[in-house]
Amino acid sequence: MKILACDTSNSTCCAGVYEDGKELSYELSLEMKTHSETFMPLVERVLKNANTNCNDLDATAVTVGPGSFTGIRIGISRSWELRSARI
Repeated sequence: MKILACDTSNSTCCAGVYEDGKELSYELSLEMKTHSETFMPLVERVLKNANTNCNDLDATAVTVGPGSFTGIRIGISRSWELRSARI
């Protein structure tokens, strides 16, 4: 099972791709920009480094708190969009 795991609940954000419990790719962003600016480029890099795309994902996992409401909302909505964008 291939999973994209994301955390946008803090001032930093991160994402990783895992398959059967093994890390394929992971990145933590320490940029002092908003998640709306940094999160999707970070996810794109993580997917590329894992040699995968949204069609290959079996699931997404997102931290839902505690934390920044706006950050959590960005993580959930973008994760939902990635899963909905499957071709």
